[in-house]
Amino acid sequence: MSSATVLYVLERFLDRKIPAGDKGLMLSFGPGFSAQCILLKW
Repeated sequence: MSSATVLYVLERFLDRKIPAGDKGLMLSFGPGFSAQCILLKW
């Protein structure tokens, strides 16, 4: 699934009850030398 996997994992986390104020880090690596990083806060 490559870099599209990050959206699948995000969907799984959104289905959980995550306490307010918790933080998460979402990383994705694409083709070649590309990377994305997002800091999440609930």
